[in-house]
Amino acid sequence: RADISASRDDSGSSTCRTARRCRRRRRRRPSRIERCRLRRGNSLPDATGVVLAGGRSTRFGRDKLAEPYQGEPLLHHAVARLAEVCDEIVVVIAPGAPAPSLPVGPRIRVARDESEGQGPLAGMVAALRSVTTTFAIVAAGDMPELQPSVLVMMLGSVVDGDAVALADGSDVRPLPCVVRVEPAAE
Repeated sequence: RADISASRDDSGSSTCRTARRCRRRRRRRPSRIERCRLRRGNSLPDATGVVLAGGRSTRFGRDKLAEPYQGEPLLHHAVARLAEVCDEIVVVIAPGAPAPSLPVGPRIRVARDESEGQGPLAGMVAALRSVTTTFAIVAAGDMPELQPSVLVMMLGSVVDGDAVALADGSDVRPLPCVVRVEPAAE
């Protein structure tokens, strides 16, 4: 029998090729958000990740988001962490800024601020106007240590409200935050 199966493998028949292909394919590991949805009964809403990257980096002296951090540009880290939770990412840049280097893999769109120097809220509005999901998770481009588990927890907490932000003692941290797109874009 060993000789027969060896000759079938060598025959190049379609069944053998299919079997070999199936053995080579690995099941794609579910993303963090997919695993969380499975645990929570798919109760997490869809969200778009928004990365605010329109700052001038004047205090830094050069483009801070292009600077390497742990071997990759700083901006790549925020995009990658949001991509673990969101299917689509919108990176907001200044009106005249060159397109930034973006990581390969996640579905990323670039949006532009409507006018220069209006701050992060204007950048957030520019991004939210192009978002089609009910919620957006907003973070700054200089947040390389975002924790996807915290983002998932925030997303799960916003379902009945319009926004969620993190508390820091008696203060509230503005970013990251989760916002309901419709009222926030207006």
